Amino acid sequence: PDQKTSIAIGVGTDGRAVNMDLWEYTLLEDGTYALNDEASLVRSDDNTAGYLGKIIDGKIIGTIPQYIKENSDTEFKPVTNLMNTFKANEELEKMPQIPDSVTNMQATFNKCFNLKTVENIPSSVVNMFETFSLCTSLKEMPEISNKCDSMRSCFYGCTNLTELKDIPDSVTDLAYCFYNCDSLTEINISLGKNVTDISSTFRDCSMLKKVLYLPNSLINMQSTFDDCSNLIEVPSIPIGVENMYLTFVNCTSLLVAPSIPNTVTKMEKTFQNCTKLQTAPAIPDSVNDLRWCFQNCNELRGNIEINANVNGTIISDETGNNVDYWKCLDAATTSDGLSLKVTGSCQVLDEIVANANNSRITL
Repeated sequence: PDQKTSIAIGVGTDGRAVNMDLWEYTLLEDGTYALNDEASLVRSDDNTAGYLGKIIDGKIIGTIPQYIKENSDTEFKPVTNLMNTFKANEELEKMPQIPDSVTNMQATFNKCFNLKTVENIPSSVVNMFETFSLCTSLKEMPEISNKCDSMRSCFYGCTNLTELKDIPDSVTDLAYCFYNCDSLTEINISLGKNVTDISSTFRDCSMLKKVLYLPNSLINMQSTFDDCSNLIEVPSIPIGVENMYLTFVNCTSLLVAPSIPNTVTKMEKTFQNCTKLQTAPAIPDSVNDLRWCFQNCNELRGNIEINANVNGTIISDETGNNVDYWKCLDAATTSDGLSLKVTGSCQVLDEIVANANNSRITL
């Protein structure tokens, strides 16, 4: 009875009629509906929300439509896409029930700063890119669909998030997922058996102290723990990881580095500015880039074995100094009374030591 302008009939998750004047909707090429206008499905700004109604006591009016039928439709068609549907809705506090037909939840609740209560994600959902990013009031993570493959940036900037749940084995991409989640102190959940990319996943988690498990499926760990200034405990890096660029940069509380497998190729800036690091791992012969790897590791001591396959190839510096071991040990082992002995099979160990320009570091 409240519907005045829309020519569509909607059926909600509770089986009741939905006032379609409260919703933007677009018929997709596959014959299903998205809850947004067509332009909002290809752009990303704060004016793309598909829900047009008011928020009362932190909740939407009625329920999300699960099926829609316009005059031109011969039958009801499912809603599958919630891209940007509630984006930047600062009044929303309680997540409405998501229809079982939905597969795409990209940025659905992005910038819903006051969202506090969430429902479990239906098993149909595949895409959760930026779904809850910048939901700064959210404390508890919902159960994730066991069909979801991407959680990239899903909880980015959720600064009050403390309660996590296991990541399903269907997920392969966790890049940036928990970036800047300031309240996380320990990661004791499963990150899934098939995730390959955790680049920047825990970046800037300033209170994170321990990570208990890393999946054996990992390949990319670029910037994974970048700026985790309280991190003190991490497991060994799984066999299969290739990229460790910036992995532990600025982890200023880390004392002992994890072991590095003979699959890693890139270790540029891996431990840069780890100012309390005392024990370095053996560098395997698979590594071909050690630039700035241990730069400013002031407390580094004892022995370090370098078997890396580096040869001084010029990378990209017009001065000719930017070789693939450039400043590897620059400003390392500078605290009083410390010394570092370098051993290994690397072809240019003498150049690496000379490049450090530090009498405390010997070959």
